[in-house]
Amino acid sequence: MSQKKVSDKKSRILKVAEEVFAEVGYDGARVDDIAKRAEVNKALIYYYFQSKEDILNTLLTNLMEDTKKMVGDNLKGISIKDIDDDFESLINVFLDFLSERKNIIKVALSESLKSNSKNSIILKIASLLMDAEIENIRKATEKKGIKFPQKKQQMLVMEFFTGVMPILNFVIYKDQWKEYYDINEDELKKYFLKVFKETHIAYHMSKL
Repeated sequence: MSQKKVSDKKSRILKVAEEVFAEVGYDGARVDDIAKRAEVNKALIYYYFQSKEDILNTLLTNLMEDTKKMVGDNLKGISIKDIDDDFESLINVFLDFLSERKNIIKVALSESLKSNSKNSIILKIASLLMDAEIENIRKATEKKGIKFPQKKQQMLVMEFFTGVMPILNFVIYKDQWKEYYDINEDELKKYFLKVFKETHIAYHMSKL
């Protein structure tokens, strides 16, 4: 089998597994169901992956690596003023990135609630985002000769609960929200961005 065919089949298995995990939960998913939907032999899945857990770990590792690249490409080195001036473009990058990975984000959130906190992929991803933003805030305050606004623990709490989680929740719940409240996605996103800017971003700007 050529390397391309191997890569295509492995990617297909991962894509389908992600869908199945998101639909029925990791615990409720069966390798048989993944094989049937992916239209591959069950033995082929075990050729590429040792177990169902190995499939999940591969998906979470890929998510972590993709997040590192996204943060490096879009957040590191950017100033708080840049974030405020080009807020909508930057947040849309995050929303698009997470929306494309909505299924595995949903699984990661579910699994993070039952795993040891040190192994929570959500906290690891949040740390990447928060550390980059806090470092940008530190540089911005130093440049202006302003004392760093808060203790790091206070900053982490603020970033996680008013920054990271609202974005993740928007991505996870937007489809249900659209149907339940009969609103189109563009309008929903417009309201979300407005509220996010008036709360999370405005708080940062008030400290500079």
